[in-house]
Amino acid sequence: MKFALPDDAVAIRDALRGALEADCGPELVRSSWSIEGESRVRGLWQLLGEMGVLGLLVPEADGGLGCDELFLVAAFEEMGYAAAPGPIGDSATIVAPLLAASTLRDGLLREVIDGSAIVACSLDAGPVQFAQLADAFLIPGPNGPELARRDQVEVAPLPTIDSSRRSGLVSGSGLPLDAAPLDVEQATLRATLAAAAELVGLGMRMLDITTGYVLGREQFGVPIGSFQSVKHMLANSLIAVEFARPAVWRAAVSLSSGDPEMACHVSMAKVLASDAARRTAKSAIQCHGAMGYTVEYDLHLFVKRAWARCADWGDSDLHTARVASSLGIH
Repeated sequence: MKFALPDDAVAIRDALRGALEADCGPELVRSSWSIEGESRVRGLWQLLGEMGVLGLLVPEADGGLGCDELFLVAAFEEMGYAAAPGPIGDSATIVAPLLAASTLRDGLLREVIDGSAIVACSLDAGPVQFAQLADAFLIPGPNGPELARRDQVEVAPLPTIDSSRRSGLVSGSGLPLDAAPLDVEQATLRATLAAAAELVGLGMRMLDITTGYVLGREQFGVPIGSFQSVKHMLANSLIAVEFARPAVWRAAVSLSSGDPEMACHVSMAKVLASDAARRTAKSAIQCHGAMGYTVEYDLHLFVKRAWARCADWGDSDLHTARVASSLGIH
């Protein structure tokens, strides 16, 4: 079977790539690490709303694009390549679709889709990513997800390895979201898939940064990229990323077609994409030498985002166990 993106998904991907190159360079990502960069992040958020990214999976009748998961992975690989800040994946895969399926909209769905409101999301009692940035929250309640405005909760800031994620512990409660358990489960799978697609994009960006560096950095009068050890390290990383990409596409096809094995396929994609991103981050740092550890150099923005996204919606150990269970391996 051939897994490929439809032409319309390729068109959205290419348009998004051009927009992110122009409006989401490393300098913007770096600014998102501090409160002073919040206005720039919100500007990017509104741009993504205008392009339809935040309403990608919302039916057209509700103001979205009505696309499927193949469009999702096409868009979010580009998000990863740019390390675009904000809870974009959770908003597009969980918040907007669940609001669209709920009677508890209160005008918020439109604000989420057009980028005028940022909603942070957590379906367990752990830290909420981007909590310090959010206007509203989708948080766990005793009977399922609850929707809370900013003034209904308290946010205790938490340090994270990727400070652009502005995490926090959220306490308080909101109004129960009348979302069916199957809708929540489907949204969680989509969020996991979006994270896997971002990790593929992050892997490619780290490889591109490192390839440029090793071709220009010289030792013994030659580029270090000509050394066999460097070539093999980066080639193995590229193979890992390229093997992860079709697994992500396969998971997208499974979700869009309602394949009974969709959960297993999403877990496979998350494992392969996470492992590829971690391998690539390690190789990139090693090829850069001491330069790779400095916060002044852009590489760390992508490495730390990759490390953080590897843990989102289940790490490799969790998803490996799920794949093993699905295959009857104990």
